[in-house]
Amino acid sequence: MAGLPTTAGSRPVADAALPAERDAACLAGLRAAIDAGQARFAGKTNLHELAFGITGINGAFGTPVNPLDPRRMPGGSSSGSGTAVAAGEADIAYGTDTGGSIRIPSSVCGLYGIKPSRGRVSEGPIVPDLFGLAVNGPIARTVADAALLLDVMSGNYPGDMYTLPPLPDGETFLGHARRAPGRLALMASMKPLPWLGPK
Repeated sequence: MAGLPTTAGSRPVADAALPAERDAACLAGLRAAIDAGQARFAGKTNLHELAFGITGINGAFGTPVNPLDPRRMPGGSSSGSGTAVAAGEADIAYGTDTGGSIRIPSSVCGLYGIKPSRGRVSEGPIVPDLFGLAVNGPIARTVADAALLLDVMSGNYPGDMYTLPPLPDGETFLGHARRAPGRLALMASMKPLPWLGPK
């Protein structure tokens, strides 16, 4: 996201990270919704360090707390996104998935997560993109909200092979889904928020 660094939950990466000069392509729909006053960006969250694990445990920045049971792991690697939605800090969240990194925290935190098929959502840049298999996808409390975020993530970038049908004049993705303006708070999984982990 423009103006914010991407740390991948890693101290060495964080130490060298500079604020992004522009948004990733998958944020175009979110940026349009924010600019239209239909969504608000709540923050970036922590994750399993370098997105390389399924537990969500992060020794560098702290482990996000599973709100269903703080004694249990949050699931990873998009642990911060999952716990933020499960705790009610966001309605929906971005995550990345290579081998379960959206689906595992969604399952562990009682949520819905989708690993989209390749090409459904802009694939770059994802840091790190291990083995070239990572994709961006949604995490939400309901299937409808996960589908809504998937549409927002995938419907507004050049070259989208799954272009959505045109909406009626004056309608937006979020308005079409009958969402009240400003209701959705979105999180993206990459930068830690200290209040999501143990002290």
